[in-house]
Amino acid sequence: MQPHSQFHAHQVDQRVLKSQNDPLLCRLCFEDCRDEPLFIQLDMFDLENTYNLDPDFSYFAERLSRLQDFVENQCPNDWKILWRDRQDVAKFWTIWAVILCGFLTLVLAIIPTVLAGLQLRSK
Repeated sequence: MQPHSQFHAHQVDQRVLKSQNDPLLCRLCFEDCRDEPLFIQLDMFDLENTYNLDPDFSYFAERLSRLQDFVENQCPNDWKILWRDRQDVAKFWTIWAVILCGFLTLVLAIIPTVLAGLQLRSK
């Protein structure tokens, strides 16, 4: 499946979920749910940053592992996606540093060339 069609399928899923009559599901899927009253009622303040698949998710461990592998192996293939990609922060900043250095190099190469051309023209 092409990336564009995956994005389109994701948009369709969002519309389907939003069209359902379950406002909690929409809030949990599409909004920041840390202040969700349900979490407060269930005393879920101590959410972990990392989980162990087998003890924490015994039923979904294999599926979650495959999903994590899939997400980690995705590479941005468009400038718009690259601009918002934060999976590998070092790679993100390396790419933008190379772009900035390349742009500055071009500008610093063009300025003396133009000035030399103007100097030759004035003689």
